[in-house]
Amino acid sequence: MAITIDQKKLTKQSIYNFIYYSEEPVSKPQIAEKLDLSLPTVYKNITELLEEGLIVNATIQKSTGGRPPVAYASNKDAFYVISVAVSDNRLRFYAADAWRKEICYQSVPIRSHNLEDIADQLRRRPLDHGANHVENLTQRFGKGLQHFARIQGNH
Repeated sequence: MAITIDQKKLTKQSIYNFIYYSEEPVSKPQIAEKLDLSLPTVYKNITELLEEGLIVNATIQKSTGGRPPVAYASNKDAFYVISVAVSDNRLRFYAADAWRKEICYQSVPIRSHNLEDIADQLRRRPLDHGANHVENLTQRFGKGLQHFARIQGNH
């Protein structure tokens, strides 16, 4: 039976999820055992995940004999979450790294419901905590964040 592209994606995703949700770095043999996968399948997917920057080599685990295994952990800089929540009277901005560590949070009162007024208000009061980091994210990841950073950066 031939393995489909969808099955390969699911296998790769399950390996990434296992590494991402592990409390400590994990080795290839641990991944293979826990997910009931062959070592060649794990090796191939680990190589791809490393090349994509989603995981990193972590601390080398203690050896149980022979060569010490290399461990892998998720890359906290692989992606960022940036959210904006809008209510009747506030805008809330939140940014976190891939490990869900807060980079910045800001709650800004809304004085008007006109979009131009809100943008003008934000230009005069940029994000306090982590604004430079958000600006760096914009430069790294491009257009997806440009509008957000432009509003907070022109003051």
